[in-house]
Amino acid sequence: MTIAYNHPDVVSVILEQKANALHATNNLQIIPDFSLKDSRDQTVLGLALWTGMHTIAAQLPGSGACISDTMSDGQTLLHMATQRQDSKNPLFLLEHQADLNVRTQDGETALQLAIRNQLPLVADAICTRGADTSVPDEKGNPPLWLTLANNLEDVASTLWLRCE
Repeated sequence: MTIAYNHPDVVSVILEQKANALHATNNLQIIPDFSLKDSRDQTVLGLALWTGMHTIAAQLPGSGACISDTMSDGQTLLHMATQRQDSKNPLFLLEHQADLNVRTQDGETALQLAIRNQLPLVADAICTRGADTSVPDEKGNPPLWLTLANNLEDVASTLWLRCE
């Protein structure tokens, strides 16, 4: 709730309390669990990203939040962020080691989503981190062909330069 209502100072106190509790000598400490999801299947890390609390989000993986956790619909935060057509959050997730190889329930890769959503910076970052550029879509088309077929020359250039 502290993230949803944009209270970063309270989140910082909770993060500090967790760090202190992990080093405490008594067993009576309550340790916050940052891997929990809310009723909408949102993680603490996801909420921090969607509300623009990137400073807090950067601290969460070191406190137990899983950056590549899969939601009930089979999507990771990287998939969700890419589908929101916003480069900042996918780039944040990639910088923090999000798994590039997880596919959606429809079999789409993060690279395919970046191409479909016309995010050349994200496609470039995915390629730079070693994504498999030979994975075809559901129709058998490789990523480079998808970019050319959709007149996405900037993304095609990125794929050509970085991935091939």
